[in-house]
Amino acid sequence: MDDNTIILLCLGVIVFSIVFIFYVKWKRNKDVDKWLIENKYARKVYLDSSIGIKSLVVQVQKVNGEKPKIKTIKGKNILYLLPGRNTVSVLCSYTRPDVLRKSVTSVYGPIDVDMDIEHYVDYRISFDLDNNKFIINEIPENK
Repeated sequence: MDDNTIILLCLGVIVFSIVFIFYVKWKRNKDVDKWLIENKYARKVYLDSSIGIKSLVVQVQKVNGEKPKIKTIKGKNILYLLPGRNTVSVLCSYTRPDVLRKSVTSVYGPIDVDMDIEHYVDYRISFDLDNNKFIINEIPENK
């Protein structure tokens, strides 16, 4: 193979990968939208994330033993839960720079967290690095 063929092949793989990632996100959002139409009382749980030199991402693996209903809006992940008691399996991935290696990633969890979801209240799940624990805050709905 000549150099032009290899370059075109690499560009093709990159473009296909980008299109595939956007398709998967679009499909996931569409499936969650369909679920939200059927479950109009579902509440939002914002998953904390910060990207930069030090990055922290809160992820949800399961909700009540099932696949979570997560939608990405403006780069933020939002978990949808029905009111009542929910068992959420969460984990946190924290990446920081290191002297000997480029970066070090620490993973905390997965941990099962019981959440009592109330009507008209949204929530935020964040992670406290100092105490190594998840924090759940209520966000009252603006009326």
